[in-house]
Amino acid sequence: MAPVSLPDDELLPLLKVFVAKATETILITDADIDAPGGPVIRYVNEMTQRASGYDAAELVGRRLGVFYPSAVLGPILEQMRDARRSGEPASIETVAKTKDGKSVFLEVNTIPIIAPTGSVSDFIRIGRDVTARKRAEADRETTQRLLASVFGAIEQAFGILDDGKRFVMINTAMTRQLGWGVFDLLGKPFTTVIAAADRARIEGQIDEVEAMSFRRAAGLLHRDGAILAGELVVTTIPQPDGRQYRSVMLVPRGVATEGGNIEDAVRRSLQSGGGNIVAGKIQLVGLSEVRAAIGDRWPKVAERTFDIAERIIRRYLGPTDVMRRTIEDGFLVCFAELDEAAAQFKAGVIGREVREKLIGEFPEMASTVVTGFTAAVPVTEDDALPGTDIAQALETRLARARTIVEVEAMRTMRARMATAEIRFDALRTEASRLAPILLTHLPADLERAQATLLNLGHGEFIPQAELLLLTGAAERVLGEVGHAGTDLIVTKVRLATLVHRRDAEAWLHVARGLGATGKKRLVLEIAEISRDVARSRLSEAVALVAPMFRTVALELPSADLSIMSLLPPATQLVTIDNRLLGQSSAAGIERLVKALETLRCRLIVKNTPPSAATALAKVGVRLIGLGE
Repeated sequence: MAPVSLPDDELLPLLKVFVAKATETILITDADIDAPGGPVIRYVNEMTQRASGYDAAELVGRRLGVFYPSAVLGPILEQMRDARRSGEPASIETVAKTKDGKSVFLEVNTIPIIAPTGSVSDFIRIGRDVTARKRAEADRETTQRLLASVFGAIEQAFGILDDGKRFVMINTAMTRQLGWGVFDLLGKPFTTVIAAADRARIEGQIDEVEAMSFRRAAGLLHRDGAILAGELVVTTIPQPDGRQYRSVMLVPRGVATEGGNIEDAVRRSLQSGGGNIVAGKIQLVGLSEVRAAIGDRWPKVAERTFDIAERIIRRYLGPTDVMRRTIEDGFLVCFAELDEAAAQFKAGVIGREVREKLIGEFPEMASTVVTGFTAAVPVTEDDALPGTDIAQALETRLARARTIVEVEAMRTMRARMATAEIRFDALRTEASRLAPILLTHLPADLERAQATLLNLGHGEFIPQAELLLLTGAAERVLGEVGHAGTDLIVTKVRLATLVHRRDAEAWLHVARGLGATGKKRLVLEIAEISRDVARSRLSEAVALVAPMFRTVALELPSADLSIMSLLPPATQLVTIDNRLLGQSSAAGIERLVKALETLRCRLIVKNTPPSAATALAKVGVRLIGLGE
């Protein structure tokens, strides 16, 4: 028998009963999201009244904020804005307050109601109490913190293996003594930390030995490639279900016998006849204030902080580069194959990415600065003598070089910014012909000085530099009115400037004043876009400036295809610095180009040395900006 659909006059009473008697909280609000306290409540069902302790008469007509602490109301309203923008349901887990002040965890789905005009007229919010689950998760987290505290007190490198002999937990001594971070080892075989020559022997002995514990000599593999003589102590932990977990303690007994540590990097430099080594310091500044602010949470936050920093740094290191954690909340790095300028650019990229990632995970880190500085520092044969602390010597020389460079960069910016004239660099096509697009730049000495200061945590000159680029581009455009000027001119502004409107006030005043002339020829490049930025935040920034310019280009933070998800749908032009392509294969760059072509988006690769331009053209890059 064919199914029969209920007519509306029969369906409506059933739906009313369902909503009224549902075991989920259901309420309806109007669409006035942006009012203080959020939208007005128009309806609540019985479960909402029972769960909240309020009567319907106490809720209908009040703002949604009655349910939420001020700290969580912002994300709630942002969820509703997402639903309004997309027209689709949106979900969030949050904390609500009952009438008597009790906290309740809710999983809330927000459904926008679309009026015939196409706008959102109301919202339906359906909540499910997940307090029991959240408390169980909190209990598990407490247990894990206690375990982590116990593990942290063990001075030897220590880990737990599952029944597949893969790491499921390691302590901080594993990082201090052998360089391995949590995310290097979790889910990896225990033999990852054993020298390759000993892996088969040790793994076979673990399988053959029936005793609860045994100790074996083995080469221990440091994260930087060094092999240390040592011992492996394994204890079997049987489980009621028959599975066997194991604890593993790694006891170094000797010193590095091969591979890339700081000392070996210096020796290789000396052997190759070099009197200098390009060294760098990535420094987390301001952690003492964070430590004081978060109290008991600090050990867990600290471990995660340095795991994040180390993972990001290692991703940018070449095969022969080496690094070492320092006692001053930082990392010492030796770049084996980069010159000073290329290493400084890479240190700046690392510093920005580390800070963005940390702030995204720990908002308390907002006041923290991550600096990156590199220099070619001298090394001598005396540095390779036994007993010499070459790492400390390199840090001292870097600090001395940093002071000199920092003072000189400050002097340059103060002396030259008021009178500087920007330069215009032409782009070339894949056939090496001039393209009708010009990139604005500060004079070379100012550009170097500003990059140095940014890497050292000084951002005070940024607004003036961005305004200088915009006014210089505007003067050229206005000066060519009625003449033959037809080139598009690309000028740059940071995303952070547009997000913090007070910083952009003078810049926006000039941009708005350009009118039709600027809109005809100026292209705005939004730079320094974080990997973790919300797509909605980026879209809002583009929408703010798009009416003032011919088009808006976005500077990619990497060549990773996952970055495509950040791009607003109408993006027509993106840029990327060639120095960010250093570790990307030709095939990877070609995939990026094709992905952008699918989106009908063009790519500009900037700061390309002439030797690399031909290779980029071969993989489909059509617009290339040559570096100096």
